[in-house]
Amino acid sequence: MDIDQNYFELFGLAAVFAVDEALLSERYRQLQKEIHPDRFAGKGEREQRLAVQFTTYVNEAFQGLKSPLKRAEYLLLLAGVEVDPQNETTSDAVFLMEQMELRETLGEVPESSDPEAALESMSTQVDKHLDELLVEFEHNFDAKQFDECKAVLSKLYFVKKLADEIEQLDAKLFDY
Repeated sequence: MDIDQNYFELFGLAAVFAVDEALLSERYRQLQKEIHPDRFAGKGEREQRLAVQFTTYVNEAFQGLKSPLKRAEYLLLLAGVEVDPQNETTSDAVFLMEQMELRETLGEVPESSDPEAALESMSTQVDKHLDELLVEFEHNFDAKQFDECKAVLSKLYFVKKLADEIEQLDAKLFDY
């Protein structure tokens, strides 16, 4: 058990954006079996504490690699690029205008003649935009263009937030 390994090393994966999610899940399950705190119940207090710490680290690493947004942040961190999700923004005026228009459209959904179809359409559009940005991030990361990666990541924060808002509105309108 070594919590000094980065997330990719921990799971035996290359430090690239495109992660084999099935392999990641398989290795996660293997690690969970090996380090589950119950396996250390008969051991000393130190071993039990280390098992809990390592389990926490494995869970954190798994969640970090499973989420494309968190994986992008982590890759930049490993590359020495500082990212502050709370304060990242973009200066792309066209992108920002699109985001404002999408948020206005989202605000109009409850009053539309078919809110469910309107939300579905928005969700599809936003998912497509997320996918495009993730491909752009991967391309820039592979080319070691970290400033461009950071710019794409800033856009990803906006689009991910909009996707979350769409989900929240969907839950509010249609979950009984």
